[in-house]
Amino acid sequence: MVINKKEHRKNNISYEVVILAAAIFAIILSFFIESKGMKVFIPIGKAIEVPETCVFKIYTGIRCPACGLTRSFINISDGNIVNSLKFNYGGIVVYLYVLFQIPYRILRIKKSSSVAKLCVIHRYFSVVVVIVLLISWLFGGKL
Repeated sequence: MVINKKEHRKNNISYEVVILAAAIFAIILSFFIESKGMKVFIPIGKAIEVPETCVFKIYTGIRCPACGLTRSFINISDGNIVNSLKFNYGGIVVYLYVLFQIPYRILRIKKSSSVAKLCVIHRYFSVVVVIVLLISWLFGGKL
C-alpha cells in the first residue's frame, strides 16, 4: 500500500492530536480524582472507587514499573510531592514528561521551526523516563 505525502501528514496530525489530548486529559484528571491510601476515587456523590487497571498486575500479581503513577500524579497535582514519591519514585519525572507533551505536540501540529530542537530533547527525555521507571521498579520505589 502506497501512502502519499498528504495522507501521511494527515495520519501524523491525528497521532499528534491523540497524544496531545491524552496528555491534557491525564493532567486535568489528576486534579479532580482523589487518592486515599492505596485507593483512587472519583469524587461524585459518595465517591466511586476506581478499580485496579494494571493488566500486568492483574494477571501476574507483580507490580509493573508504572504502578502507582495515578496516585503519584494526584499527589503532585495536590502539591504533595513527598507523598507522591511513596507511590512511585518516577512519578515526578513522568508527570513532567506528560506536561512536556502539551507544548511539544502543539508545536509538532503547527510544524513550528523550533520543533526540531524539541525532538532531540523529547528523545532524551523519553529514554530518561524509561530508565527512571525501571530503576524505581527494580529497587522497590513504590508501595
